[in-house]
Amino acid sequence: MDLATIIGFSGAAIVLLAFVMNQRGEWSDKHIRYDAANAIGSSLLIVSALMTQTWHFLVLNLVWAAVSIRDILVSSKSDQMPPQKILKPGEPSSAAGVPSSSST
Repeated sequence: MDLATIIGFSGAAIVLLAFVMNQRGEWSDKHIRYDAANAIGSSLLIVSALMTQTWHFLVLNLVWAAVSIRDILVSSKSDQMPPQKILKPGEPSSAAGVPSSSST
């Protein structure tokens, strides 16, 4: 297996990890770790696309990385970070560490 393929598979694995974790409700698409995984994975895919001269794949991943990096920069300037855990339907808000509004 050549270096471009190894880099490409590594990048794809990282992007797919972010996708699967988001779909399972483990990672919010608003959280910095989701965007960081997408930025790192798509950056590796950019390197692979450059090495193999697959220009359409390069364009796709340039946009993917740019959007992810923009989200990271916006998140880093924000005073609030979203909760670590995404609530599933019917799950109480206390499960995400959010205090109840009915506390007296």
